[in-house]
Amino acid sequence: MYHVNSEFNTAAEANTRRILIKALFNDSVWLTGENLINGTVTEAVAASGGLSMGTTISSKLSLTFKMPDSLISLSGGWVKFYVGFYGVDDYCPLGTFYITEVESKGEVFTIT
Repeated sequence: MYHVNSEFNTAAEANTRRILIKALFNDSVWLTGENLINGTVTEAVAASGGLSMGTTISSKLSLTFKMPDSLISLSGGWVKFYVGFYGVDDYCPLGTFYITEVESKGEVFTIT
Protein backbone atom coordinates (compact mmCIF):
# COMPACT_ATOMS: atom_id res chain seq x y z
CA MET A 1 0.00 0.00 0.00
CA TYR A 2 1.23 3.48 -0.81
CA HIS A 3 0.35 6.43 1.43
CA VAL A 4 0.15 9.84 -0.21
CA ASN A 5 0.77 13.08 1.67
CA SER A 6 -2.00 15.45 2.81
CA GLU A 7 -1.25 17.87 -0.07
CA PHE A 8 -2.00 15.07 -2.53
CA ASN A 9 -5.32 14.28 -0.81
CA THR A 10 -6.31 17.97 -0.73
CA ALA A 11 -5.54 18.34 -4.44
CA ALA A 12 -7.52 15.17 -5.25
CA GLU A 13 -10.59 16.50 -3.42
CA ALA A 14 -10.46 19.99 -4.98
CA ASN A 15 -13.24 21.11 -7.33
CA THR A 16 -10.67 22.01 -9.97
CA ARG A 17 -7.38 20.23 -10.40
CA ARG A 18 -4.73 19.56 -12.99
CA ILE A 19 -3.84 15.88 -13.11
CA LEU A 20 -0.30 14.93 -14.09
CA ILE A 21 1.04 11.56 -15.20
CA LYS A 22 4.51 10.14 -15.58
CA ALA A 23 5.89 6.75 -16.57
CA LEU A 24 9.13 4.90 -15.91
CA PHE A 25 10.09 2.47 -18.67
CA ASN A 26 12.24 -0.56 -17.83
CA ASP A 27 13.47 1.17 -14.64
CA SER A 28 15.63 3.48 -16.79
CA VAL A 29 13.73 6.09 -18.87
CA TRP A 30 11.21 8.59 -17.42
CA LEU A 31 8.51 10.13 -19.62
CA THR A 32 6.47 13.07 -18.37
CA GLY A 33 3.73 15.31 -19.74
CA GLU A 34 5.99 16.56 -22.52
CA ASN A 35 5.86 13.16 -24.23
CA LEU A 36 2.79 11.48 -22.70
CA ILE A 37 -0.43 11.94 -24.65
CA ASN A 38 -2.91 9.69 -22.86
CA GLY A 39 -2.94 7.05 -20.14
CA THR A 40 -5.88 4.83 -19.24
CA VAL A 41 -5.78 2.44 -16.29
CA THR A 42 -8.39 -0.32 -16.00
CA GLU A 43 -9.13 -1.45 -12.45
CA ALA A 44 -10.24 -4.91 -11.38
CA VAL A 45 -11.89 -5.90 -8.12
CA ALA A 46 -11.03 -9.26 -6.62
CA ALA A 47 -14.02 -11.37 -5.62
CA SER A 48 -13.80 -11.53 -1.84
CA GLY A 49 -17.38 -11.23 -0.68
CA GLY A 50 -17.19 -7.44 -0.59
CA LEU A 51 -15.15 -4.43 -1.51
CA SER A 52 -12.41 -3.39 0.87
CA MET A 53 -9.08 -1.66 0.61
CA GLY A 54 -6.59 -3.98 -0.99
CA THR A 55 -9.05 -5.83 -3.23
CA THR A 56 -8.93 -3.27 -6.03
CA ILE A 57 -5.93 -3.59 -8.33
CA SER A 58 -4.77 -1.93 -11.52
CA SER A 59 -4.95 -4.66 -14.12
CA LYS A 60 -4.40 -2.97 -17.48
CA LEU A 61 -2.67 0.15 -18.80
CA SER A 62 -3.05 1.69 -22.23
CA LEU A 63 -0.50 4.45 -22.76
CA THR A 64 -0.04 6.70 -25.80
CA PHE A 65 3.17 8.72 -26.05
CA LYS A 66 5.71 10.34 -28.35
CA MET A 67 8.97 8.41 -28.45
CA PRO A 68 11.80 10.52 -26.96
CA ASP A 69 15.14 11.06 -28.73
CA SER A 70 16.67 8.21 -26.73
CA LEU A 71 14.67 5.23 -27.96
CA ILE A 72 12.91 3.05 -25.40
CA SER A 73 13.00 -0.73 -25.75
CA LEU A 74 9.31 -1.73 -25.69
CA SER A 75 9.25 -5.38 -26.72
CA GLY A 76 9.34 -7.50 -23.58
CA GLY A 77 9.57 -4.38 -21.41
CA TRP A 78 7.54 -2.92 -18.60
CA VAL A 79 6.33 0.46 -17.43
CA LYS A 80 5.62 1.85 -13.96
CA PHE A 81 2.77 4.37 -14.14
CA TYR A 82 2.23 7.28 -11.71
CA VAL A 83 -0.44 9.95 -11.21
CA GLY A 84 -0.08 13.28 -9.44
CA PHE A 85 -1.46 16.82 -9.24
CA TYR A 86 -0.03 20.15 -10.32
CA GLY A 87 1.65 21.91 -7.40
CA VAL A 88 2.10 18.69 -5.38
CA ASP A 89 5.49 16.96 -5.22
CA ASP A 90 4.08 13.49 -4.44
CA TYR A 91 3.07 11.04 -7.19
CA CYS A 92 1.06 7.89 -6.49
CA PRO A 93 2.19 4.69 -8.25
CA LEU A 94 -0.65 2.85 -9.98
CA GLY A 95 1.34 -0.30 -10.72
CA THR A 96 3.91 -2.01 -12.90
CA PHE A 97 2.57 -3.13 -16.25
CA TYR A 98 4.22 -5.52 -18.69
CA ILE A 99 4.05 -4.50 -22.33
CA THR A 100 2.19 -7.06 -24.44
CA GLU A 101 1.06 -4.97 -27.43
CA VAL A 102 2.81 -2.14 -29.28
CA GLU A 103 1.28 0.02 -32.03
CA SER A 104 3.05 2.88 -33.76
CA LYS A 105 2.07 5.70 -36.10
CA GLY A 106 5.21 7.65 -36.88
CA GLU A 107 6.67 8.90 -33.62
CA VAL A 108 3.47 8.18 -31.64
CA PHE A 109 3.27 4.81 -29.85
CA THR A 110 0.46 3.09 -27.98
CA ILE A 111 1.30 0.25 -25.62
CA THR A 112 -1.00 -2.07 -23.71
